[in-house]
Amino acid sequence: MLITFTTRAFDLLIMLTVSLIGLPLLDGIISRYLGNNLKIYLVQKFGNKSQYWFGGLGVIIHELGHAFFAVIFGHKIGAIKLLNFQNQDGTLGSVSSSYNPSSRYQTIGNFFIGLAPIFSGLFTFWLLVKLLCHPTYTKLPTIPLTNLTMKKFAIIVLQSTFNWLKNIYQAFFKHWKWPTTSANYPSWHD
Repeated sequence: MLITFTTRAFDLLIMLTVSLIGLPLLDGIISRYLGNNLKIYLVQKFGNKSQYWFGGLGVIIHELGHAFFAVIFGHKIGAIKLLNFQNQDGTLGSVSSSYNPSSRYQTIGNFFIGLAPIFSGLFTFWLLVKLLCHPTYTKLPTIPLTNLTMKKFAIIVLQSTFNWLKNIYQAFFKHWKWPTTSANYPSWHD
């Protein structure tokens, strides 16, 4: 009994570590690598100002995320540069804020202010999908956790990916009919 509990607890710890630390870390490493290479490519091919033309809106959304969370956590905002055109230090935008170090709420807020661009980016993406997507978008299936085999999980991932691509397609090409190839995919109910 104790060995089973210990084994299950260890499995849970491994799963949580991989899910909550490993995957975000891997995502960060890949995103940073791709972002740096894209930035170098843009500057080499189109000049230094190309960063503003191709990434300016993203920088603004990123910095507004920092500023919004700084306000939520009671930080005093000193300066906001949504787009920094005189970037001698290489930054495209910045938000400077100060806080009371004896306030636990404001100190914890530093963590969330750092993560804020993730939330502002997701919110912006959600808003764009809400405004641009076809009103009859396909919802992702609800996943019952009983008897979930690897085959059923793979089918759910395949169907979810297909539905996501269909929704994106309909968002930008509403007047075109999506090809009805979903019948070729097996149902996860099988």
